[in-house]
Amino acid sequence: MQEISFGRYTSVLYRYIQIIINHRLKSYGFGSGQYLFFIAISKNPGINQKELSANMNIDKATTAKALSKLESLGYILRKKDEKDRRYYKIYLSEKGADFISVLREILSDITTTLSKGMTEDDMQKSKALFEKMIENAVNEVDNLR
Repeated sequence: MQEISFGRYTSVLYRYIQIIINHRLKSYGFGSGQYLFFIAISKNPGINQKELSANMNIDKATTAKALSKLESLGYILRKKDEKDRRYYKIYLSEKGADFISVLREILSDITTTLSKGMTEDDMQKSKALFEKMIENAVNEVDNLR
């Protein structure tokens, strides 16, 4: 019996999803490297860069680069934190707020594409299995620390 390599399957799926996302977001000026930050900001208005990096478990330099790109495109605004002047609070701009529904539609379309030929039961089982694998991976990383 051949061994199943979850790493191989998730890696291939991840790469193809990134290609699709980049293609779909290209006309809006950003890609897979920024959209997760954009979503996190939309769900946490007023978050600062340090909190955003910590919440997403992404290094500060990568976060800074993504935020600079989103700001230069007009999707986010940084406002000085009145309580702690060392930080900026990050918000979606009007352009960003208008775009969130477009992004949700794009991501929904991608999910539809990926789940073609799957039943609702297949989708629910897949979700549960992915959640379990993520939980196992998080626990393993926590054990490494």
